[in-house]
Amino acid sequence: MANRILIKNARLISDGQELSASSLVVANGHICSVGADKTAEYEQVIDLEGHILIPGLIDIQINGGYTRYFSLTPDAETIAEVTEACLEHATPYFYITLISSPVQTIFTAIDAVRAAMQTNPHILGMHLEGPFLNPIRKGAHNAQVICSPTLDTLRELIEYGRGVIRMITLAPEMWSPEAIDLILESGIQISLGHSEATYEEAMALFDRGVHIVTHLYNAMSAFTHRSPGLVGASLEHPEVYTPVILDGRHCHPAAARLAYKLKGEQFILLTDAAVLGRRMKEMAWEGLHAMLTPEGYYVNPNGNLAGSAISMPEAVNNAMSYLGVTFAEAVDMGTRRVARAIGMQDKLGRLAEGYQAAFSVFAPDLSSSHSLSLLSQ
Repeated sequence: MANRILIKNARLISDGQELSASSLVVANGHICSVGADKTAEYEQVIDLEGHILIPGLIDIQINGGYTRYFSLTPDAETIAEVTEACLEHATPYFYITLISSPVQTIFTAIDAVRAAMQTNPHILGMHLEGPFLNPIRKGAHNAQVICSPTLDTLRELIEYGRGVIRMITLAPEMWSPEAIDLILESGIQISLGHSEATYEEAMALFDRGVHIVTHLYNAMSAFTHRSPGLVGASLEHPEVYTPVILDGRHCHPAAARLAYKLKGEQFILLTDAAVLGRRMKEMAWEGLHAMLTPEGYYVNPNGNLAGSAISMPEAVNNAMSYLGVTFAEAVDMGTRRVARAIGMQDKLGRLAEGYQAAFSVFAPDLSSSHSLSLLSQ
């Protein structure tokens, strides 16, 4: 008999609206009903006392935990810390991100993520952000490791990373047509970013099924009236999701509002946090030097942005403030819409029967939040 858990006295928010039910039932790590049978018996009862329960927030670009940075130490300890930090910041699902690194480091990271995925239900896979980028748009990435891929390297990477690398950020202008075809056929989701791609180059790939970009506006060819660039193509194409870093610095609120008006349901949230919790005031090692500003984001010695420091709950709150949307819609930008963008809409992002039972819980006044994970190990 399944261990049935009742969650009661909650405000349930899903699909961009508040639900009429105030309880749900979980069994075997999945939601088995929204609303409770008052005559049933439950092995465990969780009383949320009026707190808000939402589907688990999903961050598809997180770089570190509290003090450990995955691209520096791509190992089990870092993954454990990132998991702890994400759970404490009400984000029970994430892609751990490896920025531009030597191929051997990528293989080491794949090994660590593959092992973690055997027992850790919160890590959904790895986002490989580079090294096949345009050095002109490198941002905080190490220019010494940025390169164009060879077909042999790609074949090895695809095979070795099967089931682990879920997303790869690439600059298409640095790739041969044959290399692009290899990735398109591999099942790894392509995200366009750190790129000087023209409007035409971007639209050609969007029309072939690429439907997401890496942090809209940042590290990509900008929109001008004669050269719309990757930004213009991303905003125009109806099937492209545009994740935005809403920390007030990576993207001006007015630019965020414009993107929201144009993209609607394709406007989604991520953090691209270097680390969470703002405990690290400075990170300095080969290939990366980042300092936390008084405003709460990271910059390198040249003043260029080197990662955010926001959490997903902060992004949700900023979406309400910057975009003028309701809490329910802001939640949707970090749950259901993200799940759709990464092809996991059948199991993540909604409070509905059959969906995984990892949740984010907010105080009634939104002043605090945490994760509630009832996933089967």
